[in-house]
Amino acid sequence: MQKFDVTVIIPAYNSEKTIEKCVDSVLTQTLKNVEIIVVNDGSVDSTSKKLSKYSEYSQLSVINQENHGVSYSRNIGIKNSNGKYIFFLDSDDYIEKDLLKQLFDYAVENDLDLVSGDHLECNSTLYGGNESKKDTFFVRGNEIGNRFLDVFPKCVWAKLFRTEVIRRNGIVFPEKMSLGEDLYFSYLFFLKAESIGKCSGAKYIVQNVNPNSLSKKYVPGLENDLEEQLRLWKKLVKKYPAIESNYYLNEYDIELYFIAAYINNLYKWDCPLSKKEKRELLNQYLISKKEIIISAGKGIKCPKNRYQKILSMVLKTRNAFLIGLFFKTKEKIKVYKFNRSKE
Repeated sequence: MQKFDVTVIIPAYNSEKTIEKCVDSVLTQTLKNVEIIVVNDGSVDSTSKKLSKYSEYSQLSVINQENHGVSYSRNIGIKNSNGKYIFFLDSDDYIEKDLLKQLFDYAVENDLDLVSGDHLECNSTLYGGNESKKDTFFVRGNEIGNRFLDVFPKCVWAKLFRTEVIRRNGIVFPEKMSLGEDLYFSYLFFLKAESIGKCSGAKYIVQNVNPNSLSKKYVPGLENDLEEQLRLWKKLVKKYPAIESNYYLNEYDIELYFIAAYINNLYKWDCPLSKKEKRELLNQYLISKKEIIISAGKGIKCPKNRYQKILSMVLKTRNAFLIGLFFKTKEKIKVYKFNRSKE
């Protein structure tokens, strides 16, 4: 039996600087029937000590485990959840006090499998200063394809997921995937959801203060993860053709996007590969993707803005030196922006 309206799942690893603000933002929600599950994923700093002060709260439980990663931790949270809906919250983020009540009330009123809220990013290095578009709506069935992109599907945060849909369909986070686990989980859920919506108002605040997050670090074996994400994308587009036409109103060829993501990973600041190894891998990759690069980016899949046009032009040269220089420079600018934002 589901005892709570919402279960908030918080994976935490070495989060001593942010965990209290994160947890406190849930405890002070205007929606009171909320379960909080913090999965302490083998933290070696003072995260455990800071979490111990919350022992008096009966609705909050801390699961301590060896380090297994964010996907494993979220799956443990799902397994132990007792809420009608599940809400994922990163340990370095927090939520405004009315968010859960607004989302839950809207979800129940309209019998929704998923409802997304507003979000705001404080640091612009990851999502480009993304503040979600203020909008309130719900759709069912085939109409999901028309509003899919309006619920920010590449991330699981700022959303309520109906627990029954997750459990009935065995939806879990991919524990072997190094990057893109949010997108993977969301896509699996959207393939099974019968209704989705968005409710604007209170916000989920993305602090983006962790320089060691996976989105900023080199990820070994990324190519396989990207291929799996592309496979799911094609499955979604087949079910909801409107997703593709709406996506390409503002975006360029998604296969070029994934190619760029792979190359970008080679030039992350902490990549342990030598210059020679990077060059060899890049050359091999460009050869394997030659036909895609040549034929991509045409028709509705063409670049839509200056950055996309430059990126597409650089990739289509298939010149390893030029492409490497482009992504190396891009990474330096990103690191500079991130460090400056903390000053």
